[in-house]
Amino acid sequence: RSKMAESGELMIALRDGLHLLLAEGLAGVQLNGDPLDRLPNTLNLSFAGAIGAEIAARVPELMLSTGPACHDRAGGLSPTFAAMGLSAERSQSSLRLSLGRHNTWAEMQQAAAQLIEAVAGLRGSQGFSAADAPPSDRPICPRCEQPLRIDEGGIAPRVVCAASPACRYEAYLAAPAGAT
Repeated sequence: RSKMAESGELMIALRDGLHLLLAEGLAGVQLNGDPLDRLPNTLNLSFAGAIGAEIAARVPELMLSTGPACHDRAGGLSPTFAAMGLSAERSQSSLRLSLGRHNTWAEMQQAAAQLIEAVAGLRGSQGFSAADAPPSDRPICPRCEQPLRIDEGGIAPRVVCAASPACRYEAYLAAPAGAT
């Protein structure tokens, strides 16, 4: 309990950092769910032009699941995605990525690289062009709702509001060098 708030903040930063890396590396990455009111350790995305189960099969070392958390896997569009207004196609292209409090920024970077490679490979094998995909959703600042960006300068990598310095939101992705 003593580390819950600190762990939650780190997981939000890692979740948003992973989302940014995927959105920057691929077109057609769409967030499934509310951009702000969600769990700190969960990222549910759809990848246009790829099927979630096929992506997951290409990266078995990652903790991924298809569909929302409450999906019964019986087939068809989940009631959760139906209530959100997602199409069957977008629902099939979804993945839920779960993070833990011991995950690191280096692991998020590695996961993003693996997912980008898997999605690009699947799209290529199916003749899907990135030009056919909608622009990727980017995570937004919880203070001013402007897009976030990754800042690798300074004492440690961090997710910051694109409206910085006017908006002073920042969330560190790793502890500063030498910190314990």
